[in-house]
Amino acid sequence: MTHTLDSIRADFGAPSLPASAPADDYWAPDWDSMTPPEDPYGAPPTGDGAVVPSAPTPAVTNGATIGQYLADHRPIIRPADEDAAAVTVKTVAALASATRGGQRFVYRKVSLDGRATALVTTEPDGTTRTWTQSDAAALMMVVVQPAKKGMVAPDGTFMGDYLAAVPPALAQAIYETALYSPAIPAVRYIASAPVLLLDGRIASQPGYNAAEEVLINIPHTQRGDWARYSVPEKPTFAEAQAAADYVLAELLADFPFESDEDRAVALAYFATCASRNLYGATPMWGFDAPERGTGKTLLAMLGFIIGQGNDRAAEIDYKRSKDDEIRKQLVALALEGGTHAHVDEVKLGERVDSLTLTSLTTRASLPLRILGGNQMMPVEGKIVSFCGNNLQVGGDLGRRVLKTRLRFMGKHAASQRTGFRHADVRAWATEHRPEVLAALHTFLAYGLQNGTRPHAVLGSYEGWTSVVLGGLEEVTLNGESVTALAMRSQLALSREQDEMAEEWGELLAYVRGLMDAEEQRQGVSHSWMKMADLFKMVNHTTGATPPTFPEVLQVAMAANTETGRVKAWTRHFQSVKEAPMVWGDRAFRILVSKDTKNRAVFRVEEIEGWGTSA
Repeated sequence: MTHTLDSIRADFGAPSLPASAPADDYWAPDWDSMTPPEDPYGAPPTGDGAVVPSAPTPAVTNGATIGQYLADHRPIIRPADEDAAAVTVKTVAALASATRGGQRFVYRKVSLDGRATALVTTEPDGTTRTWTQSDAAALMMVVVQPAKKGMVAPDGTFMGDYLAAVPPALAQAIYETALYSPAIPAVRYIASAPVLLLDGRIASQPGYNAAEEVLINIPHTQRGDWARYSVPEKPTFAEAQAAADYVLAELLADFPFESDEDRAVALAYFATCASRNLYGATPMWGFDAPERGTGKTLLAMLGFIIGQGNDRAAEIDYKRSKDDEIRKQLVALALEGGTHAHVDEVKLGERVDSLTLTSLTTRASLPLRILGGNQMMPVEGKIVSFCGNNLQVGGDLGRRVLKTRLRFMGKHAASQRTGFRHADVRAWATEHRPEVLAALHTFLAYGLQNGTRPHAVLGSYEGWTSVVLGGLEEVTLNGESVTALAMRSQLALSREQDEMAEEWGELLAYVRGLMDAEEQRQGVSHSWMKMADLFKMVNHTTGATPPTFPEVLQVAMAANTETGRVKAWTRHFQSVKEAPMVWGDRAFRILVSKDTKNRAVFRVEEIEGWGTSA
């Protein structure tokens, strides 16, 4: 599709053509009075009187310039008339030199290992946008104007036919070339606020920091607020402690933490939100409470606000059976440039057991395929959190989660509390983000500059341990190291998982033995059982001594009827499904499925290779 000069002028509200202009398909100007540039595919001509071929400047409509979303200078390319290689070179050069409002706005996003993954642009509203192969043609239209037939007038105005799009195949070729062009600056981290660096310095000037490959893109309307952001060049211990006290006394004052350990975990969570650019893998975060209305979601959301400047998070699933959907959700989060993946409510009795989330939380970068194509998108620099009442995690996730618990001890329901320090803590956090982020950066910078080593290391998270736990090692909460308190909480969760595995292990080994005998008798394999049949097999098999039941099943045996006991066993078996349960040097897990009548059926299987070295 092509546009005539008349239609282009009309689109942009430019003055109409002279009355003498022919009324045919193409306007035929006086070509003798116009000259093309000497090198239409080279750099724009410079010097007095230079003629620069470019698209017309859009008119102002209702106070908003259409062209504010386009590059200041959009070179003309002729994809139908010129060699594709020449067009590619010119367009990549245009991407590398493109400015909007005089500011560079096109960058290459690179992963932690230095691989280019996407092109990103800073938008006029201060946000950023990620461009992939699928929308490469749209990005090209922002920086160049494709056309055919035409010349350049002495005043630099192009006279001819514009094309409405860059051909898709050519756009993808240009995109792939641009991804690896060193002329386009590489960005590892994009922030909407000052950034803490690994040596304890602060990068606070909006714009591109070439040495650190960091892009600070603070919206113009917010830059005045950041005058309140202040971090000492070399924080002292007293300043670090005062900074931690400020966060505890202001941001966290209104939350009913069950213990100091829980309060310490919350402080570590906010420190993570303030420093996510400095390390690869990071633990997941659990927000727990015995009842609704205690503030679990709000506490998690404040981390979104302080870390990224808004309360948006990708809502994700948490079950292993939903891993395909979780991968799509994570790719969408990466494309949007978001940081937080969040589960707002883990259902009571269910466990977080997603293998995708397990992989994400133990790897610096998780490559996932973009839907509808072959391009891979590395998912990295994310923070995973989930909320629930009496929260449970499955499998090996107990060692990869830091959990903070809220518990209101008043006479009324938690949702009826009054007397808050901040009536609207979310609004307060938004307004005071510069001060809170500065406080978090102060004690983290103190740890980095002084090489503070934490007394404990969380396995698989050495980088995070060094930055976050190192920053919290010397600051105290009621006289005790915040790091020591946070790690005590994590150790308790890990032990709880281990004790549960041992408690269930004996029963599952016993059930597996009975199922083996029954399958051999029937000549079948991989059989499934309704809970009523499994309960009867365990409790009424003659000649066998039942094992010691887990405590929750012992309580269930007190039900008045066998139907009630079976229902309770069903609920408890489902609550621990797929979690490894150890018995001696063997391990077992419960699998749950549905039969043809949509009833729950169960199977206990032994985990092969458990306890053997790789």
